[in-house]
Amino acid sequence: MPFCFAAYGYNGGVSEYTFQQYYRRLNPSQREAVDAVEGTVMVIAGPGTGKTQVLTLRIANILRRTQATPDSILALTFTESGAHAMRQRLVQIIGSPAYHVTVATFHGFCNEIIREYPEYFPRVIGATNITEAEQVALVRDILASSRLRKLKPSGDEFYYVRHIVEAMNELKREDIAPDEFGKIVARQHKEYLAIPGRIHEKGPYRGKVKAKFQKIEDRLARNEELAKVYRLYQKELARRRLYDYNDMIMEVLTALRSNGDLLAALQEQYHYFLADEHQDANRAQNHLLELLCSFYDDPNLFLVGDEKQAIFRFQGASLENFSYFLSRYPHAKVIHLTTSYRSPQPLLDAAHTLISAGLGKHVPLAAHVSPGLREPPLRVVEFPSEEEEARAVAAAIRRRLKEGIAPSEIAILYRDNKDAAQLTPFLREYQVPFVVESEEDILGTPVARKLVLLLEAVAMFGSGEQFIHALHLPEFGIEAADIFLLLAAAGGNPRRLLTLARSEQRLRDCGVAHPQRIVAATKKLGKWHSLAQVENLDIVLNRVLEESGLLAALLHSGSMEDMERLGRLFDEARRLVENHKRYTLEEFLRYLEVLRVHRIPLQREAGEHLRKGKVRLMTAHKAKGREFDYVYIIGAYDGHWGGRKSRRFFLLPTEGSPGSVADEDEERRLFYVALTRARRAVQISYARVSPEGRERMPSRFITDLKDHIAVESRAAAPAEEAAGVGRARFQIASPATSANAYSMSILRELFLTQGLSVTALNNYLRCPRLYLYVNLLRVPRVAEKTQRYGIAVHAALRTFFDRYREGQNPPEEFLLDLFWRHLQRQPFSPEDLAVYGERGRVALSGYYRTYFPQWHRAILNEFRVRGVQLTPEIRLVGMIDKIEFLDAAGSVNVVDYKTGVPRSRRAIEGTTKSSRGEYKRQLVFYKLLLERSSKRYRVVSGEIDFVEPTKSGKYRKERFLLSAEEVEDLERLVREVATEILSGEFLEKSCGDPRCSFCALWEGKQVSLLPDATC
Repeated sequence: MPFCFAAYGYNGGVSEYTFQQYYRRLNPSQREAVDAVEGTVMVIAGPGTGKTQVLTLRIANILRRTQATPDSILALTFTESGAHAMRQRLVQIIGSPAYHVTVATFHGFCNEIIREYPEYFPRVIGATNITEAEQVALVRDILASSRLRKLKPSGDEFYYVRHIVEAMNELKREDIAPDEFGKIVARQHKEYLAIPGRIHEKGPYRGKVKAKFQKIEDRLARNEELAKVYRLYQKELARRRLYDYNDMIMEVLTALRSNGDLLAALQEQYHYFLADEHQDANRAQNHLLELLCSFYDDPNLFLVGDEKQAIFRFQGASLENFSYFLSRYPHAKVIHLTTSYRSPQPLLDAAHTLISAGLGKHVPLAAHVSPGLREPPLRVVEFPSEEEEARAVAAAIRRRLKEGIAPSEIAILYRDNKDAAQLTPFLREYQVPFVVESEEDILGTPVARKLVLLLEAVAMFGSGEQFIHALHLPEFGIEAADIFLLLAAAGGNPRRLLTLARSEQRLRDCGVAHPQRIVAATKKLGKWHSLAQVENLDIVLNRVLEESGLLAALLHSGSMEDMERLGRLFDEARRLVENHKRYTLEEFLRYLEVLRVHRIPLQREAGEHLRKGKVRLMTAHKAKGREFDYVYIIGAYDGHWGGRKSRRFFLLPTEGSPGSVADEDEERRLFYVALTRARRAVQISYARVSPEGRERMPSRFITDLKDHIAVESRAAAPAEEAAGVGRARFQIASPATSANAYSMSILRELFLTQGLSVTALNNYLRCPRLYLYVNLLRVPRVAEKTQRYGIAVHAALRTFFDRYREGQNPPEEFLLDLFWRHLQRQPFSPEDLAVYGERGRVALSGYYRTYFPQWHRAILNEFRVRGVQLTPEIRLVGMIDKIEFLDAAGSVNVVDYKTGVPRSRRAIEGTTKSSRGEYKRQLVFYKLLLERSSKRYRVVSGEIDFVEPTKSGKYRKERFLLSAEEVEDLERLVREVATEILSGEFLEKSCGDPRCSFCALWEGKQVSLLPDATC
């Protein structure tokens, strides 16, 4: 029988005092929503009406008033940030039990279902998730091998590739599989042929389609070919063992519809369902909710949304989906939250006028308390040009900062990502600290372009153009005059260019002042080129990054943003290596070319640690769910905000016609969202004349607001002297340079965001600079071969024990097959794959024969503790390989698997000369983590389980009784370490080992951080 929490009871609870503190602050409508703990409830929550507080308090009230356990509650939202905010608020109210409530995005929840019930998902288990760029590459392959007329125009046969990918993604979001879409297309074609009067019946065009129907006919023809490509795409994904992002929900829906046992298991586990921002739901997500709730006619389903803020139609959301549940559950209680705790009344009135002008009557919002207004809450300003608009906005923000307004309380909102480019130079000129929160394409940033340029020179070593570009990189220290002399002597001959660059004497003969620098750079490029012929991409990338001096220069340059950009590029390379096993530099550069040709961004979002103390720049879409004191909406001219031209190539079931009322309504809702982000004041602005000199009209939404504001026409503010705030930089240059306040604020925020794991703690105790670079800053590093081997062993054991705990007795071959499949996913060379494959086969075979069937069945595998607040500033996190339940009272033994040579008991405890006691500390840490996370656990012991045998072939486990005194000692240690990190004191500490690569890196030396690096 499968093990479940309920068998051991739930002893957690909600503090009545804490609950009442929050509950008393609610208004009557909010209380009605919080008190409605049973049945189907729809809450219409306008901007600033406290929906997150209502959601989290309702969860607390469910736990308070019913017999429900936290793990029987499922709360779904649409973004990771939304899920994080909900869980954070829930932790404040109910404490550690909040970590047992399932709070997830729809995709995250589906991913957990697949992981928990792999036997129902043969299509995706063991398959690889592909990126948009890989989707594009796959569609290109399909088009190249298919006979298509409409989707392969003669001028550019890949012109429609991106549009095809977007259309298939949309179909999946609407829960439309290839077969169903084929039927829809056939029906569309039949309906089109039945339209009367579409053919000219007389005159010179007799028998031809009338012009107004020609576009429809073209789109229908493309639809027919799209249906064919969609079928081929899904078949090819299955053949290559791949799946895309939108397959996740589709696969879960398919499994739930065809496997009653799976649906019953989930319905048995979850009894209460909540969905935030439901107006953003697409059809597939709605179907998932409906299936989970299908056991009851009146399920415990709580939906929160606002049709006025439905702005994600391009992701499949629609008002039809929002209203669907009201028709599905006609007896649902509907509650309107109409008191806004955010914006002043004049601003709410203007927003109401805007939305009512195009979308009919809506319930108006009333401000809870209007703040004392020193200025009009809404202004519209017209400027002569975009440049003057940008300068004036930067100057206005600069004045607000001088008045003492915190930068993070100011936001600049725009329609499209590219709108920020005009503004950022002026913000720098006025020394306004800012962060662009819109997802940026890192490939367009200088640090990424520099690395890609260097990689191109490595891959095409001997090609004159890339070689010369690389020599110009400042890390090589080559003067421009020397490069010019080299070029002149080579006379345009690439072979002669390389011959000269390899010889100091020949370079001197050419008049080069520092020939040794050119020779050294050429040797490095040649060495990396040779490495790229035999090694995987991640090894090459790591070596180039370190030996070129790029990494050391970046760490000491002061740019944390550039560190994250480089980390994002490295993560993408590592993902490609993991997915393809043998992945070369040339393949990576071809991949980047696909991104460039099809304009697919490699996106990075600024972390929270980079946002603090800065003005926020973002799109209106990105601003959803956020609020600021002052908001600047820029570029509000017709055709940009409203009146946008759109072009659609297919007739998808969810789409209206281009430029339809639905398009305009969505633009209106988007402007409404932008307006209602402000607590105090909004300035809307636009440029009267475009950069090309064309006159512009203000957005039609401004015209709708004419009763609330008058348009001011102004010239730009004069340039001001740069002084005062300044643009802060991240500096941890060397031990001789103490970290400035901004640097420490970033490190502090990273620590608060990441929490502290036992691995991070052990690394800190080995060397504070190891912790700084590896755990805190996460400098890109290549995983060791033994780490990759260990990942495969752990993954095999997890799946094996998932089956074992369900009462099955999987054979030895099952375990070995699991290991081999997981090992093959790791980026090993054929030689290493054979070596580690045999090593794992021998180890796991002996492990199985030694212990089967003695293992506990009442277990939890890879149990993740998302957070235990030791103090408000110290959050402990971790994942435990296995928890064994010893009795019904909740006594448990924690188990950690170890590969490698088994250690002695004394070495584990740290009582030998060469040991640090890291393994024992890990077990004590798990006791602290588990017992603080929930009262249901009492950790009595911990066990190090060596999966590989001793030299004599014997298998060993070492179990330790874990005492309260050991936990107290560890807690004191954690507090000391956290104090050193939060104060910045740790930056002055080193391990004292002259061989330590991380201490050398701190001192500005070029070192290797490859797996065999010391410390």
